[in-house]
Amino acid sequence: MGYARSAPWLPGLADRVADSQVARWDEAMPYVPTGHATAVQRYRDRLPAASPVLLAGDYLGFPWSDSAAFNGRWAADRLIADHAG
Repeated sequence: MGYARSAPWLPGLADRVADSQVARWDEAMPYVPTGHATAVQRYRDRLPAASPVLLAGDYLGFPWSDSAAFNGRWAADRLIADHAG
């Protein structure tokens, strides 16, 4: 299995995974419905100050790693700003 390749970063993973399946679609494109960006902005605008939980991930933008990084950075910056001072 491909879990051996992850051993340097996730020791013991190969021994814990019972089953897995990977599906690849050569001609598939992620779909984000109309109004998604507005809904995400509404969520961010309505967060209470110093909220202890923030959602972050690729699903808040477009499902690729750069979106996940952007939203993770947004969440980290928000937490730092809310808890500074």
